[in-house]
Amino acid sequence: MRLRSAEEIFHSIELSIRNVLTRPAMYVGSIESPTSADELDIVLWTLFYLWSTSCSREGELASARNTANHFDESGAIAPLRRFDELNRSAGSDARTTFVLNYWTEVGAILQIDVKTPPKANEGILGA
Repeated sequence: MRLRSAEEIFHSIELSIRNVLTRPAMYVGSIESPTSADELDIVLWTLFYLWSTSCSREGELASARNTANHFDESGAIAPLRRFDELNRSAGSDARTTFVLNYWTEVGAILQIDVKTPPKANEGILGA
C-alpha cells in the first residue's frame, strides 16, 4: 500500500472543490431540492476547510469568507442563514445559486481554479 503524498491529497481536495462548484447536481442529486443549498454549503465548507488546513491557510480562508460575505462583515452569521433572513420568500434555486456564487467567490479570492470543469478521469487516484 502506497500512501498518497501531501501534494496529491492537496490536488485531490482542489479538484473536489472544482467538481462540486461546476457539477453540483452530482453531489446533492437535484439542485432544485429544498435542501440542496444546505447540503452544498456543508460539502463546500468541509472541502475548503480541508484545503485550508492542508496548506496552513486557515486565516486566509477566514478572511476570504468574510470578504465574500456581503451580508454580515463580522462573520457572526453564516452567509446562507443571513441570505435566508433577508430573502424569506427565496426559492430553493435562489438559495442554491447564492451558495454556489458565495463559494465560487471564496475560491477566487484564494486563487483556486473554481471555473474550469475537470477533464475526464482528472484527479482519479490511481488512474
